[in-house]
Amino acid sequence: DGKGMNPPPYTGQPMPTNNPVTVQTVYVQQPVVVFYDRPVQMCCPSCNQMI
Repeated sequence: DGKGMNPPPYTGQPMPTNNPVTVQTVYVQQPVVVFYDRPVQMCCPSCNQMI
């Protein structure tokens, strides 16, 4: 039981953990380009209101 249950969590953990990290890196890079290309309006309306 222990051996069978170990493989599933192991494969599930690395994948989800890697996915978020990769998505975050791309997300951070994309907003930077959009931020420079366009005002904060499209990036985050909340920031625009504060400014």
